[in-house]
Amino acid sequence: AIHVSEKNYDFEGFYAVTGASQFHQPIDTTAWNTAINGNSGDPLHVEVKVHAGGTVTGPISEDWTVASGILSGTIYYQTYYSAVAGTPAALSAGTLEIRPGKTDPQLVLAGTQGQCIVCHEVSEDGSTLYAQDSTYTNGASYDLRDGGAVIQSYVGAANATSPDGTNNNEKFVWSALWKDGTFALENKDDGDLETEQAAPPTMAPQNIYRRDTGSGASSTGLGVVTQAITPAFSHDGTKVAFNGWTLDPSAAPLTSGNGHTLDIMDFACGTPVTTPGAPSCSTFAFSNLRRLYTNGDATNGYVGWPAWTPDNNGIVFHNVVKIPSGSFLQTRYGAEAQLWYTNVPATGAGNAILMNALNGLDGTGVPYVPSVADVTGANAAHSDDVKYNYEPTVNPVASGGYFWAVFTSRRMYGNIAAGDPYDYGNGTYPVTKKLWVAAIDINPVPGKDPSHPAFYLPGQELNAPNMRGFWVVDPCRADGASCDTGAECCGGFCRAGSDGGLVCQNPSGCANENEKCTTTADCCGGTSLSCINGFCVNPGPR
Repeated sequence: AIHVSEKNYDFEGFYAVTGASQFHQPIDTTAWNTAINGNSGDPLHVEVKVHAGGTVTGPISEDWTVASGILSGTIYYQTYYSAVAGTPAALSAGTLEIRPGKTDPQLVLAGTQGQCIVCHEVSEDGSTLYAQDSTYTNGASYDLRDGGAVIQSYVGAANATSPDGTNNNEKFVWSALWKDGTFALENKDDGDLETEQAAPPTMAPQNIYRRDTGSGASSTGLGVVTQAITPAFSHDGTKVAFNGWTLDPSAAPLTSGNGHTLDIMDFACGTPVTTPGAPSCSTFAFSNLRRLYTNGDATNGYVGWPAWTPDNNGIVFHNVVKIPSGSFLQTRYGAEAQLWYTNVPATGAGNAILMNALNGLDGTGVPYVPSVADVTGANAAHSDDVKYNYEPTVNPVASGGYFWAVFTSRRMYGNIAAGDPYDYGNGTYPVTKKLWVAAIDINPVPGKDPSHPAFYLPGQELNAPNMRGFWVVDPCRADGASCDTGAECCGGFCRAGSDGGLVCQNPSGCANENEKCTTTADCCGGTSLSCINGFCVNPGPR
């Protein structure tokens, strides 16, 4: 039995659970839509009871906050043993996508046995995907708007250099893609992040590299950083964040972080370029290196995978609690990590804070997620689920008064996926490595956790381990096309058409929530909306 209630609505449904429904019992769509669309800000109370063998278990009850918005965009992620990507027994690692309104993932790039598609990343506009194969030396950029056609191949073993003579080996693995994917700031590591402390691997020099040729671009100011790890550009393109593993002596008074710091620099793109295929910036200027955060744990405290919030004022990042065997920023081999948030002040360090709610902790730091010492065997402990959170990215578009982060987690998914958290499975039974989503306050209060409890991302395969979700905007729709929000429209507005349905259009006047803007003055309602990353959004609690 499922019971949902709020101020002006009450529904209870009774369901016979057999087969697949015992894992995913959906509430009636009409009842659910009525509950969330009619919510006036009061808690949505949810209760579940199970009737079995003459015994009633429960109710288990929770109160949920309903965000008054629609989540848009597509999430691209990596999967293994996927029935969608290929024959599960062949360990076919590939890239899948989850689109709004879809109940199942769709195939983007398929791997084959011994030739997996791995280490992907996607530009913010959803046009370009970079990925390696399982050799880690061969890779390509793909045009996601042309059926995954290859834009450029980067072959390390047989053709080791680009036209400028720089080494192609892992040049674009986990690099910082520009918003349209036409260039990237190299992630200066060895792919497995295992040997940085000994010496930088044999790779091209730290630099900006072009998508169309793989060649380096002339940049200024970057020489103070000799090894930037897991870099990421801000959404407005004015900054870049990275793990400042190795810095040049000229960076003084800053010194090399040796894996334990989160650093940022200002970035100037120069006059935009519109030449097809070429980088969309005319110049590449870095400046003002500064340190946002330092993890004081010299043994385990490695920092990486920064993801900017849409307002460019905050960063969500991966903070290691326990390094895996022989690696630093991975999610496997016993890796434990938690996600943190820091603001980005104009000068000085940020106010970094552990995101308790996202990681599974209550306001006092006590776990609220289930804790099971041993589920199926000696290596199946789920007593540390609050430390199994990795690799965040953030939706470029705010919605419902919140920012939205997607991340990898090995936590239990109810009693469905509750086995060994590091088990990859074989495609025939549920495993725990999945994608989860959490809301983050747009206007965080200093010293207060800005996150909210995470929820499982629907549409994933239960029997496949999934990871590294990239949340990007979809190609815009032309005027006259159906829409849910203005963020989906090329003209920037989604309004009622002649038949009453919502269609893309470009009327005059102020912009409503999720419609395009340049400044907050473009938004309707005075201060009730803010212009964040080009869209009018509800800024949430102030």
